[in-house]
Parts: sequence; structure tokens; C-alpha cells
Amino acid sequence: MAFKIPEVGDPATLCFHTDRQAATVIRVTKDSFTVQRDKALKLSNGEYEFISNPNGVKYVFRKTEFGWSSHGTRIMLGKKQEYYDKHF
Repeated sequence: MAFKIPEVGDPATLCFHTDRQAATVIRVTKDSFTVQRDKALKLSNGEYEFISNPNGVKYVFRKTEFGWSSHGTRIMLGKKQEYYDKHF
């Protein structure tokens, strides 16, 4: 099965159950890539502005038979989203 190989600078979203956090791809190898958490500023219209954060948490995703994984954290490539489910 072929998986999308990201490029440095690509947008990404970290998926934690129902929460979503924006990130940026900062490193790519043949069988892994690293993303770094962005700062997300909520605007008055309810949307977010994403800013690169050099001190953001880094996650290394490795290729598995089911897709990309980082210790159970899922990733969505190609789009940045921010969402916090207040029910948990």
C-alpha cells in the first residue's frame, strides 16, 4: 500500500481522539517524517491563524502497515486544523 510522502513545509494536523492540533512537517526521511506543533491564534471570527513555533513539540511519524503513526497519534497531511472538544 502506498502512503503519501510529505515534503518539508507541508501543513499537517495531529489527531488526538476528538481534538486536533496544527503542525508543520520539518524533516523527511525515506521511512519517517517529523512534524512540529504550531501556535494557533483564535481570531474574532472563530477561525485560527497558524504561526510556526520553533519551540513547539515535535512528533516523529514512522511508516507502519496501516499508515503513519507516532506512538498512537494519528496525522492528517495537507491541512491544518485546530479543535478542542470541551466535553472531555
